[in-house]
Amino acid sequence: AAEDVAAAAQQAGGAAQAAALREEGAPIDEDRAYDEAVAPLLDGDGLDFDGIFASSDAIAMGAIEALQARGHMIPRDVSVVGFDDSPGAALFSPRLTSIRQDWGVGGELLAQKVLDKVAGKAVASRAMPVALIIRES
Repeated sequence: AAEDVAAAAQQAGGAAQAAALREEGAPIDEDRAYDEAVAPLLDGDGLDFDGIFASSDAIAMGAIEALQARGHMIPRDVSVVGFDDSPGAALFSPRLTSIRQDWGVGGELLAQKVLDKVAGKAVASRAMPVALIIRES
């Protein structure tokens, strides 16, 4: 059943599998998936790492909450950096260090690439400028 497959993907910590299952309409318990994927890294005698670089601010905030729930101090025990510099990053406690990129420029680049592709022109990848916004985490 789809629910059994979704549970197996969650237990494996397979974000890609979970996303694919979500597209197929299978129910995903994201809290359970996160706990099962991250808990083994956080539980035990001590941490084997001193930093986390997350692919989004939301993931970074979730990591901070999980670490704090287990008594870890941010950034004393673990430094955390997010990506997006979302508005909530400056309001979160501790205020989240994040990588900022200009989403307006990104939207323009994406739109131009789509137009070029539709017109049959070659398109190439382009790196956007980013900035490290240092806060408390």
